[in-house]
Amino acid sequence: MPRIIGNGGSGPTPGGGGTSPGIPGFDGDPGVDGFDGAPGAPGAAGATGAQGAGAPGFDGDEGPAGQPGPPGPSGATGAQGLVGAPGFDGEAGPDGLPGAPGVAGATGAQGPSGAPGFDGDAGADGLPGAPAPAGYGTVAGFVMFGNAQGIGIGNFYGPWLNYAEDATGTVESLLSVTMPAAGVLTNFRMKYTGGATSTGAATAVLRKNGVNTAMTATVPNGGTSASDTTHSVSVNAGDEIAIISTTSSTPSAQSILWISADFTR
Repeated sequence: MPRIIGNGGSGPTPGGGGTSPGIPGFDGDPGVDGFDGAPGAPGAAGATGAQGAGAPGFDGDEGPAGQPGPPGPSGATGAQGLVGAPGFDGEAGPDGLPGAPGVAGATGAQGPSGAPGFDGDAGADGLPGAPAPAGYGTVAGFVMFGNAQGIGIGNFYGPWLNYAEDATGTVESLLSVTMPAAGVLTNFRMKYTGGATSTGAATAVLRKNGVNTAMTATVPNGGTSASDTTHSVSVNAGDEIAIISTTSSTPSAQSILWISADFTR
């Protein structure tokens, strides 16, 4: 702030009549400082100083990441790259569902005939067939068995009235009939001539090759005849046919038992 300095006081008045100036008086005491004046207007801005040659400062800490900008436009499709080497085979995946059947192919040419195979074992006898309808086939004859010596459980009946070969009727092979040709046995009939049964029913069963068939006839107590026209038995040439008693009864005296079956080829 500028400082105002006061003027000193006047010295003694020269004497009257003298022509020489008087001696200057002593300087007075400094006057009291005046009040500060009002600030002056700011001066004009100085010219920009030259660029300093200081060393670069240290890098500041990295600021927080800004918000992602909007996606830029897609670039043009690049050129096709070179084909890479084949990769390793992956593991086999699970089997897929079966596809629909394909269209049947054309029938192939007939192959050459193979060598004949070995003969298989003989199969089991089939079930008896149903009786042939009326007028079917040709009746080639009938098979007849008889017995004039009484009836017992397990006895076999031969195709003649005397038991020259087996008087007891217990050996089937001696009383069976060998069929001369293939055919069907039907209309199994059983009859007493000379008297009825007196102490129970009498049952006879047709056997083929040592096995009972379904063809059965039973004469009831007091009866004289019976038949089985429902079942039939197929036979081949060489089959052995026999009749066996399965129920005990006592016929009247002098009774003769006849058993027959039609044979159709």
